[in-house]
Amino acid sequence: MLVPVRIVIRRIGDEDSDDPFLILATSNVDPAEATELYEQRWDIETLFAALKSRGFDLEETRVTEPGKVENLVGLLALAFGWTRLVGEERAAREGPPTTKSHGRKERSLFRYGLDRLQNILSTLEPQDQAFFRCLSVLRSPSAFVAGSVSDR
Repeated sequence: MLVPVRIVIRRIGDEDSDDPFLILATSNVDPAEATELYEQRWDIETLFAALKSRGFDLEETRVTEPGKVENLVGLLALAFGWTRLVGEERAAREGPPTTKSHGRKERSLFRYGLDRLQNILSTLEPQDQAFFRCLSVLRSPSAFVAGSVSDR
């Protein structure tokens, strides 16, 4: 049985970048839907990368019991969400991470938030207000999205 395949090409970088295009092969008849599905998949890959090598080092815990793994992954998913919100809050206040020549950000919003939290926690006394601002994003993420998060 032959399955028809479509090639979807989207520009993701500028003309001078090394990889200015995203090329997808799909059996889906709607190129826009194929691109949207790929973006959702990429978000999931970003989460797993954050849980593993680019943030929380999940493998280093050596936890193997299924119930404990489930609890740990749940906790890390919450931490990921908070860290990403802190990255969004930081981008809104300080500007987004710089963009490389290929069109992608130098750091993800997760990494931007994790760097912020690590800095605050390593020097908590002088930055109490910044830490409470990060906590307020966790307490009320919809307020941040609506633009009403206060400094305390």
